[in-house]
Amino acid sequence: MRIGVIYLGRRGSGGLLALEVARNFPADVEGFLVASAQAGLRPQIERSGVPHLLADVVRSDLQALWSLADTRRARKLAGEIGARRPDALFFPMLHPWNWIIQDELRHIPSLVMVHDPLPHPGLRDRFFSFLQGLSIRRAARCAVLSRVFVQELGRFDIPPERVDVIPHGILEVAAGPAPSPAPDPWRLLFFGRIEPYKGLEVLLPAFRRVLRRFPQARLWVVGEGRLRPYRSLMDGLPNLHVVNRWVDDAEAAAAFAESGLVVLPYTSATQSGVIAQAAAFDLPVIATHTGGLPEQLAGGEAGVLVRPGSVDELAAAIEELLANPERARELGRRLGCLFREERSWAKIASLVSQSCRLAMNA
Repeated sequence: MRIGVIYLGRRGSGGLLALEVARNFPADVEGFLVASAQAGLRPQIERSGVPHLLADVVRSDLQALWSLADTRRARKLAGEIGARRPDALFFPMLHPWNWIIQDELRHIPSLVMVHDPLPHPGLRDRFFSFLQGLSIRRAARCAVLSRVFVQELGRFDIPPERVDVIPHGILEVAAGPAPSPAPDPWRLLFFGRIEPYKGLEVLLPAFRRVLRRFPQARLWVVGEGRLRPYRSLMDGLPNLHVVNRWVDDAEAAAAFAESGLVVLPYTSATQSGVIAQAAAFDLPVIATHTGGLPEQLAGGEAGVLVRPGSVDELAAAIEELLANPERARELGRRLGCLFREERSWAKIASLVSQSCRLAMNA
């Protein structure tokens, strides 16, 4: 069986997911990777030994919008993919061209991984949810990363028997050679794109409370996005460090390797690549009991879960781990072990290949 793995994004964890699946297929599966020539992961792709096609996709959001009106480039790429005669196509993450390629290659069954079965708040996310729906409706099968979302694809007319659960794999792209500074047990990390649902309005007052008991604690907020809504909460907050921009893999590595605790105060969520990155560093995680986050933390066995929106619970959880560093280290070890053993890329690639076989027999 030959599977084409297609991810055309320029940055983010989708490229790593696609590459790891493509190079970890079982021996009876021949995989090839289709990626953007502008991808930040291009050097790793070229060194991987995985058969691949690097396509000149888009270089900006404006070009991406125009390409939806003029689909010739996407359809040309579909022809190049079809020439490789895949038996199935796997789309590990949303891209505006996915549905166009599926439409052009409708004779080839496709498996679509749905990261956000429920759209996040905001116009941008509703637009991407619309594009995702176009892709889902053209898929022979779909996959979600958490069992809790299997039923949600019913709103796209996808019955549960056509939905597979394939968990998120460990994101070790950031691990690399460990930066020289040792982890700081007093350093808390909030990492990733800053969006309203990410819960900074909960974390900032919780951290202010933590400082009353642990004045040596420090909070690092690392990621691009609008900070203006949180300025009043940030003003005068001691020990707050902000890196408000996109960071590359090397800088992400430093952010995780030098931290002692990762905090995800999300008010809503599907799942998080941040947990998968924390697992690569055996870092303890505090997250909210929302969406698929509890499944990623094994129901609280490999991390701490608190109620979404609760400043009191979040502050208490942070204080408890700061006061008990051995428990924090043990939770980090459990998380790393969970991802490396139960969510290895070999197991995930095997699940993808099984889903593709089912798609071919649909």
